Amino acid sequence: TFSIIKDWYCLAIREMLRLKDFQEDSKWIARRLAFTLSEEQIKKTLTILEQQGLICRDSEGKLVVGEGSLQTGNDKVSEAIQSYHTQMLENAKIALTTQHILEREFNAETITINQSRIPEAKELIRKFKSDFARMFEETEGDQTYQMQIQFFSLTKEISNEILS
Repeated sequence: TFSIIKDWYCLAIREMLRLKDFQEDSKWIARRLAFTLSEEQIKKTLTILEQQGLICRDSEGKLVVGEGSLQTGNDKVSEAIQSYHTQMLENAKIALTTQHILEREFNAETITINQSRIPEAKELIRKFKSDFARMFEETEGDQTYQMQIQFFSLTKEISNEILS
């Protein structure tokens, strides 16, 4: 499944269905995304997401996030996963210079830890970075690693006048 939706925008569009002002309109979706995407790509993505059960229609025919989930597994090498992350890194580079500092968060921490603790560290990676650094930074570790956390918007506000 992941290889079918290897592009950054597939999961972004799926999550957009949760927006309180979501409109099932490819022009609206294209305008709402912070990064350029064609209407054709959006239509194709909606079709793929629906085929995979990642989105579906409710009893009123409205698109909603489906019960299906996407599991890639940990520590698996995949061209699809690498493609997804490469695209997100490119988006992060753009967001770093185009999005207001109050709308994004970029952090990095360089620490030294014992290599034997890497699996433990990976389980905790989603925790707040300062907690991670305090817990694992060691003076006699055997490797030095770079951990980065990016948080940036995949959507942007659009005015209602534009949609009229």
